[in-house]
Amino acid sequence: MSEMTQKQYALARGVSESYVSKLKRQGRMVFTASGMVNVEATDRLVANTADPARGGDRTAGASPADAGAAEPQAGAASASRASGKAGLEQDAGYRTAATRERLAKARIAELELAELAGALVRRDDVERLVFALARMAMDKMLAIPERLGGQLAVETDVAQCEKLLEGELRAACEAMTRVDQLLALEDEQADAA
Repeated sequence: MSEMTQKQYALARGVSESYVSKLKRQGRMVFTASGMVNVEATDRLVANTADPARGGDRTAGASPADAGAAEPQAGAASASRASGKAGLEQDAGYRTAATRERLAKARIAELELAELAGALVRRDDVERLVFALARMAMDKMLAIPERLGGQLAVETDVAQCEKLLEGELRAACEAMTRVDQLLALEDEQADAA
């Protein structure tokens, strides 16, 4: 077990003293009984608690594939080897999850934009409208016998009976094409509730 002061640790790792102080505040440093930094234990703790989204080589010209795969500092090599394959798998899993999250957010944004542009409508709105139209058609059709029963009973001309029935059926069909009236009626019912 090697020991260093915080200043020596910062120099050995190539980081600022303020970064080492930040690690200490976060509880990511291991100290010996004498108050010195336990280098190996601290390196392991820092490596195991690193945020994978912030890892990697951030210098200009570094490729995204190098993210999280930067060469470890001289004293951190043993900690890096100790975390080994598990750390790389965890980092790859994080990147995969982060990519999937970004793709999902982009798809949601595209759907919301298409909805705002009027190119898409919500399924439950369409289902409610179709149900209301079918209900209206059923009500109109079922009301035909009551409206025409008396007229048809006294009518002896078959052509006139057909004309009366056709007129009622056309009126029912025409009423179903007036979606704007149906939507207005739904709005009124929603406001009343």
